[in-house]
Amino acid sequence: MMWDDHDIFDGWGSYPDDMQKCPVFQEIFKIARDHFIVFQLQEDGIHWPPHFLRGAENLTFTHIVGDMAIAALDMRSERSNTRVMSKLSTQGFFDWLDGIKKEDGIRHLLVMSSIPLVHLDFSRLEKLLNWVPGQQELEDDLRDHWHSVPHKEERIELIKKLLEFGRKKRIRVSFLSGDVHVAAIGAVETLRHGINGDNANVINQLTCSAIVHPPPPAIVVWAMNTLMTETEEIDRHITARILKFRGTDFGLVGRRNWMSLTMREDHSFIAHWYMEQNDGIATIYSKIVNCCARHP
Repeated sequence: MMWDDHDIFDGWGSYPDDMQKCPVFQEIFKIARDHFIVFQLQEDGIHWPPHFLRGAENLTFTHIVGDMAIAALDMRSERSNTRVMSKLSTQGFFDWLDGIKKEDGIRHLLVMSSIPLVHLDFSRLEKLLNWVPGQQELEDDLRDHWHSVPHKEERIELIKKLLEFGRKKRIRVSFLSGDVHVAAIGAVETLRHGINGDNANVINQLTCSAIVHPPPPAIVVWAMNTLMTETEEIDRHITARILKFRGTDFGLVGRRNWMSLTMREDHSFIAHWYMEQNDGIATIYSKIVNCCARHP
């Protein structure tokens, strides 16, 4: 698994530089990092196995299990107001993608991104708050998102690389995400090279919430569902949108939840979201994510 801000403290990496680099913040980060490496990564921090694609401070790691590849991106160790990952670490991940060969037999790549790449664009609100004197309580949360103005170019670069990877290697790519305290399904699609049979023109995003964190108020979830009906144009012929759960008219569910992935014999998997109810009984929403289907 991979850490996020709450393994350090809320909003780590999205505060002003003078706060981020102060001795107190840096010492908290150092202690949190040491404990994460030992207790959650089960490493000693000295002799790193080859599946860790480390930059100066980055803890991104990859695994290949049968015909599945998994990449857990460390989006906190090097985060600042101007970047999510360093160029060195990003290039290390891209080099790993380039090194995957057809004879490896991989059919699906799961990319863990703790912050969703497909979500509501809060950049206008972020710009507005930048004009308001003083530090606003929401600013660190807004800067955390991939849609934050300084992170948009990095987001586009990552999406383009993964779409190119899927097309060239004929490998399906899916995002696994969380942090935003809702359940959601998103999709990035491109028509730059037409539609092909292995569905490399689509990347699905599966989002589940932090299971112990209460969901946003119902009015906020309603507003987000209303605003997320539009398709976002990421770049020329590349779009992103929130999909509706099967049998519903909404794309976001404002309940505490967790998600499981069940592999099938045809190399696809089923994502199940288990939702908390007021009476304690869970409801389940599901989506089939195929490796070789014509459409998600």
